[in-house]
Amino acid sequence: MGFRRFAAVAPIVIAVLVAGSAVAPLAAQGSAAGSAWHTVTFSGVRLQVPSSWPVVNLARQPFACPRLDVHAVYLGTAGPDSSCPAGLRGKTEAVQLEPANPQSPDVREATRPVTIDGRPARTNLDSAITHTIIDVLPAAGVEVSVSYGSNEALATAISATIRIGAGARAVPLMQARSLPLGSPQGYFHGQGFDTCAAPSAAAMNSWLASRYRAVGIYIGGINQACAQANLTAGWISAIRARGWHYFPFYVGLQATCMLNKNGNAAIKPRKAAAQGAAAAADAATQARNLGIPPGTPLIYDMEAYAGCGKQVTGFLGAWDSQLRAEGYRAGIYESFSNIGDLVSAAGTMTEPAVMDYADWDGRATASSSYLPAGLWAGHQRIHQYQGGHNETWGRVRMNIDNDQLDVSLSAAAAAAAAAAPGLAGVRMAVSCGPVTPAAHRLLPPAGSGACR
Repeated sequence: MGFRRFAAVAPIVIAVLVAGSAVAPLAAQGSAAGSAWHTVTFSGVRLQVPSSWPVVNLARQPFACPRLDVHAVYLGTAGPDSSCPAGLRGKTEAVQLEPANPQSPDVREATRPVTIDGRPARTNLDSAITHTIIDVLPAAGVEVSVSYGSNEALATAISATIRIGAGARAVPLMQARSLPLGSPQGYFHGQGFDTCAAPSAAAMNSWLASRYRAVGIYIGGINQACAQANLTAGWISAIRARGWHYFPFYVGLQATCMLNKNGNAAIKPRKAAAQGAAAAADAATQARNLGIPPGTPLIYDMEAYAGCGKQVTGFLGAWDSQLRAEGYRAGIYESFSNIGDLVSAAGTMTEPAVMDYADWDGRATASSSYLPAGLWAGHQRIHQYQGGHNETWGRVRMNIDNDQLDVSLSAAAAAAAAAAPGLAGVRMAVSCGPVTPAAHRLLPPAGSGACR
């Protein structure tokens, strides 16, 4: 996140495995004029997409990462240990067809009854916030997810082409009931890691051979770039039973003056507060759909920006206020170059409750010369001390960021630390020296020798 995002992400190679004949789209409004479309089929369900999009059969490529930041179609469920770079952000138009899993948060979100190709189906109500249209088709036992960045019309056009063939096998999918919420995590002090897609429970068991005992998970947001095949309430319960802690992130709208836009959807300045509150309400819904208990901090990923701090503090103040109303605690990911905006706004905005700051100094500590000793000092810090890289434990390799945690992960633990001085916190990436759009890309990680 943040500072590390300016490193180039290696392109992935995707093979075209399924291609129907090029045909005119059934619902062409919003599609590129004159572009050819082709038909893709999965488990008796077919739809049409632009013919230039590659199609990835995840059964044949179990390590492929279902990336939502590139145009592609993914067939089936991602392998338990798909290889996703830790630093992906941003969302564009992409499609995934997979077996409908009643335990999936996606299926739980699809609550609105609709009719698709003459058959009863369900869709989600929050697509305007998540930029993902989720269609659940009981007549075929299939979930179709269509994500989008700036081209909602194209996503809607693709969704409108869904057809259910005679060979589809119906699967009864009961309306999801409310999940029982998990037990609070309490206080955690130790090392952890975060990665773009939640690893399999088996991989987490293998990584018990590591020094880590906490994992960052990505629960939603308009700019979330990786599909989450493994992430369910059952997965959280399973890793908790094995001794793991977790800290959730939400990848939402970014500042209009974001330094590395990369197709990320942006805040509308005049609607910043309303959008911040809407993001918090959605994050709370995502958390509940995973059984995450109230009082858990939900950390907002706000990438580095320059020159539009007022919209950001307005957005984040509303994010925090709404999360509190929803029963959760708030954290933020933000660049160190922007910390002054939050400190200056103290007293005029609701400040978040946990700071997770990125300073790639290689030191596993929650103390930093860049943070005043009196701020975020009551078990309110997570330090990302190394950016994306590969590690192997128990013969399982992942691309991760390293984190050191000294943090209260429940309301009770936070209350016990409430007497500690300082503002409630934010998640921040750290740079050094004068910060300009050009300089920020070139500065070394704070705490390195070049910053001294």
